[in-house]
Amino acid sequence: MNLYIMRHGMAEPYRARSDESRLLVAEGEAQVSHVASQWLRTSPVLDFIVASPYKRAQQTATIVKDVLGFTGGLETNSLITPEGDVLQVAQHLDQLASQDVLLVSHMPLVANLLGYLTSGDPRSFGGLTTAQLVHLSGDHPAQGCMDVEMTLYPE
Repeated sequence: MNLYIMRHGMAEPYRARSDESRLLVAEGEAQVSHVASQWLRTSPVLDFIVASPYKRAQQTATIVKDVLGFTGGLETNSLITPEGDVLQVAQHLDQLASQDVLLVSHMPLVANLLGYLTSGDPRSFGGLTTAQLVHLSGDHPAQGCMDVEMTLYPE
């Protein structure tokens, strides 16, 4: 399984609207487009996109989808919000294990998930910048069972 984990692009400040409704700002859209363009040059294989229901994650997934010319499935999943449960998310991803998946979500979930899947410790990975993409590979999205293959950053 190839699992690509991406944090959404730069969004409006917290006070602009409710957290769920915050939108990407122009710089955030440019960040996502840049990372997706870098990723396109690596000829990614992608079967499925899973995105948080929050507006900025949905926008991020749409930009990536457009840049890649991706026509496959897009799932909106309420498990992958900022405070989502890492074990529940990993179990959901395990149901998709035969597919190559992009997950678009938020801090701290993305960092906790990366730590859990690579070292087994959700606190081990640190943070991700907005629009950062990390490619993991492994047989299953389980505790300590995946390896980092590549990381892409916005300019």
